[in-house]
Amino acid sequence: MKLHSFGRTWDRALRTNLLLGILAIGQMAAVVVLALAMVESRTRIVLVPPNLTTQARVGYVTASGNYLKAWGLYLAEMIGNITPANADFTIDSIHRLFSASIYVATERQIDEYARDERKTGIVSFYHAHEIRWQPATKTVFVTGDMVTTTADGSTSGRVQETFQFDMNVVDGQPVVTRFLAYHGPAHTLRWIETNGISTHPAAKQ
Repeated sequence: MKLHSFGRTWDRALRTNLLLGILAIGQMAAVVVLALAMVESRTRIVLVPPNLTTQARVGYVTASGNYLKAWGLYLAEMIGNITPANADFTIDSIHRLFSASIYVATERQIDEYARDERKTGIVSFYHAHEIRWQPATKTVFVTGDMVTTTADGSTSGRVQETFQFDMNVVDGQPVVTRFLAYHGPAHTLRWIETNGISTHPAAKQ
């Protein structure tokens, strides 16, 4: 009789241990899933350009072309409309968007623009009319008219000007790794192939 009772108790203990083992495995799986979800949903701050009017996708290291085009337009309008009065403000506004490797040179270029305008009394205004995104080189081209005016407000010149920004995305934020400004149309890879003039490292490959 005691042997029979012991057998039933033993079977009950085995079933209880099996159930506890299953519960432990389930809890472990839930912890792993929760940890992965926390990693995927890390808190981050994403800057949004003021002229973004279409839907855009932004990841930690990638972003849609619309997002980067909007940042390119913002930068082109800031840089293209520099005056002696707003040069410091412009530098302070864009410094976080340029990589450390080119920021010093860009800041120096902005200072030169402001000094030239202060000396000559001629002020330039930039009006963008075309934005292109080139995925192959991660480049944004902003093309428009650079209009110069004299101190009395009369127009003294108008040229087509293109601002070219190579952009990466770091922690959801755009970072300009290469910046060019030149007269004429955008030097896309197709333009380079047609004209035989290289302004981008990728064109040499």
